[in-house]
Amino acid sequence: MKSTILRWEVLAIAGVLFFSFKENGINKRIEDQRNIMVVGSADMSIPVDEITIRISMESKINQMNGLENKTRKLLKSHGIKENQINLDNNISNHWGWHDNKEYKNLYVTVDTAASFQELMKDLKGEHYNNVTITQSTNSKIHDYRKEVKVAAIKAAQDKAKYLLKGLNEDLGVVLSITELEGNENNRGWYYYNRSNSNISNEYLGSKYSKGAKTLNGVQNIKLRYSVQVSFAIEE
Repeated sequence: MKSTILRWEVLAIAGVLFFSFKENGINKRIEDQRNIMVVGSADMSIPVDEITIRISMESKINQMNGLENKTRKLLKSHGIKENQINLDNNISNHWGWHDNKEYKNLYVTVDTAASFQELMKDLKGEHYNNVTITQSTNSKIHDYRKEVKVAAIKAAQDKAKYLLKGLNEDLGVVLSITELEGNENNRGWYYYNRSNSNISNEYLGSKYSKGAKTLNGVQNIKLRYSVQVSFAIEE
């Protein structure tokens, strides 16, 4: 029985050593192989079909409830449902005693069912300090992200090809792909009347945007990805 156990232990150790040597051999071959490392980047501007806005309201003390109810009715008249309207509870009881006024914020989800530009015109009253877009998205943003990542890898491949062509060398297989940090960065921004601007949300660079409804007058989402790719150089 002991000899059987010992034999299995010897076989197990031999197996580990075999795979270890094999892996080290592969790594050594990769390290010794001539290679080229490049960075590829891709950008995409995609339309917005849903945003979150923050409406900052102000009124005289004891008149805020009336203003809030009026604002909610206004929002509903533009196709916004009750469950898309949320009160910022952190400042719901904040009073500015120095100016004898009361302040509240409403967070509202606006999608393509709402008449966004008409809503913005109605939110220009004296009781609304500002309207800020705090978040913007697209229902197919995950598909767009995949598309721009693939485009970044292809850009790296093209770059490596033309660099090696100048040296009369040929591109080999991919050795490694590393996504670089800080790829995507979109901030909230203050909305203002864009009726006289040339802003357009039309985007024809992706199959996912064809026939899609978008929010007119809203800044497009900017996607940017960079990858570092290592290719072998053919011997």
